[in-house]
Amino acid sequence: MRRLAVPLLAVLAAACASSKASSPPANGAPSPAREAQTQSETHAQPQPAAPAPAKAQGGAHGDLASLAERYLSGLFRAKPHLADYMGDHRFVTGHWDLSTSAVRFRISELTEHGKELAALDRSKMSRDEQVDAAIMADAIALELLELEEIREFTWSPRLVDSFTYYDPREIIAARISDIVHGSWGTEAERRAAVAAQLRGVARIVESRERYLTKSKVSKVHLDQAVKENAGRLAFLEKELPAFTKGDAESETARTEAVFALQNYQRFLEKVLPERVGADWRLGPEKYRKKFPLALQTDLAPEELVRLAREDFTAARGELYSVSRELARSLFRGEGVPPENAPPAEQAKLIGRVKDALAKDHPAPDALVSASAGKIERLRALVRSKNIVELPPPETLSVEAMPEYKRGAAGAEYLSPGQLDRGAPFHGTYYVDPVDSSWPKEKIESYLRANNNYEIALTAAHEAIPGHHTQAYFARRDRSVLRATLWSGPFAEGWAVYGEGLVVKDGLGDADNDRYHFFDLRGRM
Repeated sequence: MRRLAVPLLAVLAAACASSKASSPPANGAPSPAREAQTQSETHAQPQPAAPAPAKAQGGAHGDLASLAERYLSGLFRAKPHLADYMGDHRFVTGHWDLSTSAVRFRISELTEHGKELAALDRSKMSRDEQVDAAIMADAIALELLELEEIREFTWSPRLVDSFTYYDPREIIAARISDIVHGSWGTEAERRAAVAAQLRGVARIVESRERYLTKSKVSKVHLDQAVKENAGRLAFLEKELPAFTKGDAESETARTEAVFALQNYQRFLEKVLPERVGADWRLGPEKYRKKFPLALQTDLAPEELVRLAREDFTAARGELYSVSRELARSLFRGEGVPPENAPPAEQAKLIGRVKDALAKDHPAPDALVSASAGKIERLRALVRSKNIVELPPPETLSVEAMPEYKRGAAGAEYLSPGQLDRGAPFHGTYYVDPVDSSWPKEKIESYLRANNNYEIALTAAHEAIPGHHTQAYFARRDRSVLRATLWSGPFAEGWAVYGEGLVVKDGLGDADNDRYHFFDLRGRM
């Protein structure tokens, strides 16, 4: 996702936070306390007895490592789609179980792990262990907050999981696609896993429908769910048959899954509009609880707002200065407003410059290829300036966004399998293409927003030297805990920083000020 910079986070904080800051989570937030059991293919996974109460632990090092191992095993059992994405395929036939009994067990498990973590003496831990303990505490508390209070699965019809942190993962089509295109196991094993996933689709949507018919739903989430499920159906009907057609069992499962999703689409379009009424926002209290956990920060929302406003003011002043310089070449013969022009006059000039530059955009059918074309130029610049070591070119693909994910982010980077150290490293930079069914005005507006300068900056953010490069280095860290509970603010911070670096180091050569203009707009 491009440009989730401080200003955007602060806008969210300002919109949702209340006036009184809460303190960061205590030394140990809740977490699971018994060995995870392998989830069966059936949607209703076996529920072990409630974990025994945690006892105070003596050896902090060994106890923390043991707890982390058990926590991750339980996390992957509870969220098998996350396990698959990370490259741990022990639970490849399982499904995300949000039944009342499964949620109750997971809460109990997390609570006991939290008690066990809180009982450890962090003063006896190394600095790395203290960091791991803090990461785990935040993750446990965040998952408990979702299951006990936010309960998004009861009011959002989107088939996604927002854990970890704020980066939702689609749990059906994306998971199946990762299995199809994966390099683990044999093709027969992956086909069996796909069949198992397809057989679980009906149970997944039926479970979600039961929750949604008992509560109000968010219209914002409903509108997005309608688009996503249509894309999900398109994937199952158009792309997946190439993988399943030679296997009768897989084809039968695919047909049944299509039928279930068609019913879900009717449910989304015909039933849920009558249940619209939930606010898409969390509200001040829940937002304030989620904020430090999801962002892994001790900052209060108000402090982030203050920092963001400072950055916004600085970027806005610099943007106007750059706009004045650009205006001299774009609008020859016209006067340029003074440095101290009134804010409205400054905004007018900035808007004129943006409109003039945005005309330089790709053709409607060339947005994805134009985005891919920016990669080599960025790679050459990063190497010439010796900014950072880069992943080999063959480790990155640039593709059109899958239909089941369109309309949300515009662009996305994914590098599944970070825990599968034996598989070759590879990432995909997805670009949301133009929809040919859009009205001409919408197509032109979309292309102006994704002009040739913006898509170069987006490529810098998502790929070189942004997310793809960071994922390449992150893979070298052998910590399963840190790979799984990755830092969203760090990932986005590095990507935004990378955009600024390539602009500072001359991206665009003689047209560098044009890239500088859009980079400054991105900071705002």
